[in-house]
Amino acid sequence: MERALDPDPRWRVRYQRKKIMQMIRANGKLSKQEQIKLTERELTSNSEILPTSTKKLVHLSHQIVGKTVDEAITQMRFSKKKMAREVKYQLEVARDEAIASRGMGLGAQNGEKLPKRTIQTKDGKRVEVDDPTRLYVDESWVTKGPIRSARTQYHARGRMSIMWRPTTREYHPAQRFGGVWIHLAAY
Repeated sequence: MERALDPDPRWRVRYQRKKIMQMIRANGKLSKQEQIKLTERELTSNSEILPTSTKKLVHLSHQIVGKTVDEAITQMRFSKKKMAREVKYQLEVARDEAIASRGMGLGAQNGEKLPKRTIQTKDGKRVEVDDPTRLYVDESWVTKGPIRSARTQYHARGRMSIMWRPTTREYHPAQRFGGVWIHLAAY
């Protein structure tokens, strides 16, 4: 079990030494992103291959940013777009994974009341939050995937061109493209 948990102990020691040196250089101060990561819980979820172009999917992606997960699911439920079902499914998967793996969105424990907070959203609006454990979509973005197929389009004078059928795809560390990414956070 020890080998499975720590396959290369020398690498871990070098990594820890590097992090200590970074802390000393920064005089023990944490960056703003590190402070946020310590205080807030978040989850990033991505989709499988979707047979559509990024231009069509990006509008749905922009539509759900800044909304609570329940509002975003409702938006996708009543959307006329074909890919809205896929985005809705991905939102549900992300919500369930956030609750099961990170314990996000479970509400106050032992019946205690949480104080109301006023926060500023990315677009500059002030929002009063009564339940800080409520999940919301912090970011959502779409990236290109591999080409699905190609077909020949014939033109005049014996000329032709190739029409590529696009996709969007999930991110893998070895590849440079992704799909619908949904970043959830708790207020």
